[in-house]
Order: sequence, then structure tokens, then C-alpha cells
Amino acid sequence: LMDGNNSVGHDMARWRVPPPPLMAIQSGELRSVAAWEVHGRDEVDLMDAMLEEAMRGPLSPRRKGELATAIAAGRTHAERWSYERMEKLVEHNPEVLVEALCADQGTGDATRMALVAMDVSLASLELVHTLVSRGAMTEEHVLMHLLNCLERCREGEEGSGRNRKVRLFCLYLQKMIRDGLVDVHEALVDLQAFCIEFSRVPEAVQLYRLVKSFV
Repeated sequence: LMDGNNSVGHDMARWRVPPPPLMAIQSGELRSVAAWEVHGRDEVDLMDAMLEEAMRGPLSPRRKGELATAIAAGRTHAERWSYERMEKLVEHNPEVLVEALCADQGTGDATRMALVAMDVSLASLELVHTLVSRGAMTEEHVLMHLLNCLERCREGEEGSGRNRKVRLFCLYLQKMIRDGLVDVHEALVDLQAFCIEFSRVPEAVQLYRLVKSFV
């Protein structure tokens, strides 16, 4: 039996095939591996980096679409959203926010909360108007936005800068009301008090008359 086993082992050794040599890795394969690692582990970091870039300057249309999709799907860190950072994104790439929030998959609350806390500017008001007209803002967020605008207009010392904010907001809200995009009943008292406080601004007087028509 031993001799038979030795004979079998000898025959197996004769027919044992050595392992094939390792093939050299091609550059295209390295790119594929790198892409898998990005999508598998580092996609959030990649999107955060693109978000930082979007706050510094305009992105290409393709990159805007990629970032909007990532924001809509929650593939960015929510703690990165603040109204200061939001203002930079609104300045350079407002389309990203429009597309992201209109395609929101239930992850846009942090984005909206930062948006409604922004300072009063033409760009921010135009963005909110677009979002509301496309049904991408809830009534609660719109109300929070309006109340924030009232407080923002009150900030700072009296002068042309504050009066400009008041005029801008009053014209904006009149358009929102006439377009049927906002229900002012929840904020009637606050709006009337605001208009009386800034009654020296003609646009505030116009807004007051419009708001009074809802009483």
C-alpha cells in the first residue's frame, strides 16, 4: 500500500501545473479600480469637494448636474450646510439648488433650512420664488423664509443698505402674493407691523395695502 501511495504521489507531482505568472496592470484597469473606490467608499467626499468648488465659482453644466443629483440623494454631509455657505452657492451656481430640491428624494431638509435662513438679496429671493413656483418648498418653509426676511431687513443701522433690503423684500412679497404662491394669513400681524415700522419706504406702504386686503 505504501508503495502504491508513493506511486500515486509521484504521478501527481509529474502532472502538477505551476500557477500562471501575474499579468501587468494596465492603466485603464487602474482607472477602473480608482473609479470603483470613489463610488464605493469616497463618493460623499468627492461630492463635498465639488460642493466647495461650486461655492467658489461656476461649474460646468455636467458637473452642476452631478452635484444636484448628489444633493438630492443625500450624498453630501448635511452638517456642511449653513446659510453663509448657501449664499455662496446661490451666488455662483443657483441652478444646482433648483434642480437638487426639485428632485429631492426626502433628504433636502438641511438644504432648505439653510436656504430659508439666508440674508435678503436679489439672488436668494429669485431662487426661493423659483422653488416655490415649482412646488419644491413646503408652506412651513415659506413661512419661515418670510419671517427670516423680516428680521434680516431689521438688522444693521439705518441707511440706504437697509432700505434697499426693505424695498427688495416688499416688491418680492407683492409678486409672490399676486402670483398666488404664498398664503400670508399666518404672518398677517408680523407683516403689518413690519410695514408700519418701515412706512417711510414707499414699497412698504404698497405692501401694507395689499396685506390689509386679506384682513
